[in-house]
Amino acid sequence: MPFQDPAILAIEQLSQQISDILLSTQEILINDLYSIGTKIDPADLIQLNGQGIMQAKTLKASQLYEQGHEEILGQMVSFPSRAVSETTLQALKTLSTNQFMSTVNQMGDIMFNEITKGLMTGMTRNEIYNMVQGISGFKDYQIKTMINTQFGNFSRAVTTNMMQGMPENALYRYIGPIDKRTRDECRKMYLAGGRTKKEIETAFGKDVLSIGGGWNCRHRWTFVDEEYQLLTAGYDKFSDVKKAVKTGNLE
Repeated sequence: MPFQDPAILAIEQLSQQISDILLSTQEILINDLYSIGTKIDPADLIQLNGQGIMQAKTLKASQLYEQGHEEILGQMVSFPSRAVSETTLQALKTLSTNQFMSTVNQMGDIMFNEITKGLMTGMTRNEIYNMVQGISGFKDYQIKTMINTQFGNFSRAVTTNMMQGMPENALYRYIGPIDKRTRDECRKMYLAGGRTKKEIETAFGKDVLSIGGGWNCRHRWTFVDEEYQLLTAGYDKFSDVKKAVKTGNLE
């Protein structure tokens, strides 16, 4: 059956857990603000610190996101004789966490504005909830996609940093699931086999090293070693992968 990269599996599990917390927070925040807004002038809600309240209520999600970097790193195959310095790793983790918190803060601001407008126009609690759910980026699958993408970009940033200082003839291959969800571009990179960094950039562009196939990509590049063939292909032979892709016989 198709291979599932342990790092990507860790990302998907973390994304589900964090998404569940954020969705629960949406409902709690709507209930709390609706209750307050029915007792005071709804216009006074504007005076509240929306970002501060959102950060307090999403503290568990933020902590899980920050801790998740170590879990992802623990599932990634290290490059031989090349480690990322602790300073660089911390910088990459900080950038990733800051991006996540920026998204959460933006969600808080939007929710406060929409809830306040809903209360000022006499909407019910359910109407406000449905209105918030209708905002782009607030649905379950959209939140998971956002988290998947940010964690995926972090893992690829680590890999790209590992490539620095490697010999020019070092080979890399694209890993991750090959199934019906896989983009055509990701299939092409997967089937390209072992390529040098220069060959990858020539064939597919420089961006694929850091963003893979794009938004919500489940793949990354890694070093080719002796165990890599069976470790990443997920089939007995790499030729079986090619056959499955060509025939469309994917899970």
